[in-house]
Order: sequence, then structure tokens, then C-alpha cells
Amino acid sequence: MAANKRLGKDKRMSILIVDDVSDTREVLRRNLFLEGYEVTAASSVSEAIDILSMKDIDLVVTDLKMPGADGMGLVRHVKRKRPGVAVVVVTGYPSGEAEMAVLARGIDGFLTKPFTDVELLSVVRRALEGDADNREEP
Repeated sequence: MAANKRLGKDKRMSILIVDDVSDTREVLRRNLFLEGYEVTAASSVSEAIDILSMKDIDLVVTDLKMPGADGMGLVRHVKRKRPGVAVVVVTGYPSGEAEMAVLARGIDGFLTKPFTDVELLSVVRRALEGDADNREEP
């Protein structure tokens, strides 16, 4: 099972959830924690950037639309500063095909709200498995 996949010596996969809505953060945190992931949550892009600078993260799950800096700003930061970190984008505002194609560049998964627990876990597992294939062992 991907949730139990370990990298290095007994390291649980670590996920950072970024969403400005506390209920959404809590549901994501709980569902991913129950699957065996180490989960950290942030309510803003700036908080997420601080966490990324201090903590080893395998996957960022970020909302797209947030006050201030948005999820795409965080995606650009992660891809520039932490290229080994996988990214899943979540949005409640689905857009046209052309916009989705632009968003898909550089991200490892995409979810449109509302989504099921099964959909969440499937996208997270695929993102982590794809990222693990590219991860360098110390």
C-alpha cells in the first residue's frame, strides 16, 4: 500500500496541506493521517513557505484560490526551491480546458471540489509514487 511506502530508513511520507478554510484543512489532514501519512497544515502560502524551509516534505496539497498569494504562486515556489517535492492542486473553481492544461504543467495531481476520500487518496498515492520514482536516495 502506497501510504505505508517508506523512503530511506523508516521515514513516513510527509504531506503539507495548504488551504485557507479550516474545515477543509482538517478533513484533508484527518483523512491523510488515517492513511499513515505524516501531515502538517498551513492556512496561507506564506505559512507554507516557512514550513517548507524548515521541514522535509514529500508532497504539497494546496488550494488554488486563497487570499493574498494563491496556490499557483506556491506551486512556482515549490518547483523552483524544492523541485523534488510533489504537488497536488485542489480547486473549487474549475475552469476551461486551456486553463486546466496550463495548471497541469509542473503539478503531479489535480482535484476539483467536492471530491471523495477515494479520489483524494488516489491522487495523493499517484503523486507520491511518481515522485518517489524520481527521488534520490541519500
